[in-house]
Amino acid sequence: MKANILFVPASPDEIFPPELSRRAAERYRAQSGVAEVAAIEGDGGHLDGVLKVAKQGEAIRAFLAK
Repeated sequence: MKANILFVPASPDEIFPPELSRRAAERYRAQSGVAEVAAIEGDGGHLDGVLKVAKQGEAIRAFLAK
């Protein structure tokens, strides 16, 4: 795969913990891929990934602009 990947996990997410995103990004980079992680801080668990995604809006815009 040759796509650039931006993972945007929610820090308190217990369904998809941010550590999974970090490990996936590391594995992708180890295969010469481009991967970044921009974690969403909050206290809403899994829902922060939807309700607070704007907190990482600038990181998302910057990634898409590359």
